[in-house]
Amino acid sequence: MKQTAVEWLYDNLLFVPISRQDVKYNERKFEQAKEMEKQFLKQAFEDSRKANIFEENKPPLYKDFEEWFNQLKGK
Repeated sequence: MKQTAVEWLYDNLLFVPISRQDVKYNERKFEQAKEMEKQFLKQAFEDSRKANIFEENKPPLYKDFEEWFNQLKGK
């Protein structure tokens, strides 16, 4: 089973950053985890769209990932 972005971040984060480099490392890992989560959600969206095609040709709720992702984030 693949790790979630949160599990991955937990495994890769420095819990007691000592230097500025440690803080920058943590920032990079946080950004990587956010990107992992976005990719996961994008794949889930694509999978749901593919599944929707077979349900009596219903139109998808959102026409593309960005629209769906922005709605999910509350924009």
